[in-house]
Amino acid sequence: MTFKLAIRNSLKCSFGQEKSAAEKKLIRSFSKRYPALCTRTPRSNSAARVRGFTSQNVARVFDIRNHEIRKFYHPAHSTVTLSA
Repeated sequence: MTFKLAIRNSLKCSFGQEKSAAEKKLIRSFSKRYPALCTRTPRSNSAARVRGFTSQNVARVFDIRNHEIRKFYHPAHSTVTLSA
């Protein structure tokens, strides 16, 4: 991907003409620059969780959220800012 991007943008690259060498060098240099970052393998979602993500359930969550916001609503003129 990085090699293709460099070619598409007509950039000079010191990677040589092999795509995999460019990606490996980029990944190595990025890892050295940001050692605190790590990679992980994403976990898969369960079938029940995927099936539960429907438009009706999402609408229900937002209905509950809007009800709670209205219940505890404070207009801007009634708020107080406390500073130390």
